[in-house]
Amino acid sequence: STQSRSSAASDVYKRQGERLLRAQALNSLGVLEMRARALDAAREAFDEARRIFEEAGQRVGMAMVDANAGMLWLDHGEVERAEECATSALALTRGDEDVVTRGHARLILGYAQWMSGAGAEAAGVFERGLEETEGVGHAQTRVSLAAAAGGLAAQQGDVKSAAALFERARAAMGDGEHDVLAELIRLHELHVELAAWRSGDARKAGAALFRALDALGARPAPDDERSEPLRLAQRLVERSLGARGESLLSASRGSKSALVVEGDVIAVRAPGASWLDLSRSPALANMARSLVARRLEVPGEGIEADDLCELVWPGEMIAPDAAMNRLHVSIAKLRRLGLRDVLLREGDGYVLDADVPVVRVGE
Repeated sequence: STQSRSSAASDVYKRQGERLLRAQALNSLGVLEMRARALDAAREAFDEARRIFEEAGQRVGMAMVDANAGMLWLDHGEVERAEECATSALALTRGDEDVVTRGHARLILGYAQWMSGAGAEAAGVFERGLEETEGVGHAQTRVSLAAAAGGLAAQQGDVKSAAALFERARAAMGDGEHDVLAELIRLHELHVELAAWRSGDARKAGAALFRALDALGARPAPDDERSEPLRLAQRLVERSLGARGESLLSASRGSKSALVVEGDVIAVRAPGASWLDLSRSPALANMARSLVARRLEVPGEGIEADDLCELVWPGEMIAPDAAMNRLHVSIAKLRRLGLRDVLLREGDGYVLDADVPVVRVGE
């Protein structure tokens, strides 16, 4: 009868709706497992969600899962698989369907191409994503795309374009409270510092590198970060540090309570302080070098003021009072720049705190 057929159709519709709700719940579960870096659990949830959406012919649902799976693979360094998932998500939707999912897929695809060294292609993907999401009231997608595009432009040396893209990211964020998005922009802006470091301008290079290192050192290591977009952004910045920067960052993270010294005391970082670049200050470098050497040779034994003057300014003929004044000015400057808690007065001289370990990097 008509009534029985209607009832059967209603039951089918209800079951279908329940299955789609289950698929949506599994997709959300996969995102939560991804944030916990539980690869297998996240993958199982995404696989089951996609199977249900596929059986129901729900292309947009399949695309949503594929985009999230792409982020999962990217987060675990599987760049090719991430690219495949993002490409699939884009193929499953049209430009007028679920613009947010398409924007997310563009972001994943751009990141994957950036990480694989295809910077020009990645820049085009980010820009296409920004065009497609124009006017869409979803801050996260547009901010993420603009910030990533800005970081990539800076890495490629186009600092002017990078600045404009970061402005677009902030404009998309609006006036609301978006702590993660604001942090995402700040992370990508570190590529500007690293561009200055790579520029070869000796006057700016060291300071730019150490500003980036201070910012990264104040953050959790990528694997300890709960937000996958922040993890990805931070990994891309750290990949741009080069061998020297990576070595210094690793030492900073692994020796938070130590005095970290680079090479022949080119730079130092006291516990809880910022990096101090001594490469362009020979006198301060000589002073720090002498104090570090004594600390390593005879912990707790200081260097007399007269002896320290000779070590810092060897062979210079200068009146004793003037020499002492110059020494005190230099000591005060080192303390002001970050060594206040470890550079101590010892009798008529100075000493580095014997209770603070010294870690040398890059010898």
